[in-house]
Amino acid sequence: MPEEMGVNERKAKVAEALLIAAGDLLERWTEAHQSRGEEPPCEVGEAREYISTWLKRLPGNYWDDRLGEVE
Repeated sequence: MPEEMGVNERKAKVAEALLIAAGDLLERWTEAHQSRGEEPPCEVGEAREYISTWLKRLPGNYWDDRLGEVE
C-alpha cells in the first residue's frame, strides 16, 4: 500500500477504477449479456442512467464520460 497516499486519496483512486470499469461495461453492454446466452435486462441508455445515479456519489473528482452527465 502506498504510504505516501492518504486514505481519501486511495479511496478516490479505487472509485476511479470502478468508474472506468462501469464505462467499459456500458461499452459492451449487449455483447456482455449475449456472450452469456442472455438478453440485456434493459437498453444501454437505461443502464447508463441507473449506473451513473448509483456511482455519482463516489469519492474523488474523476468521472468517466461514458457514464453520461448526472445532476
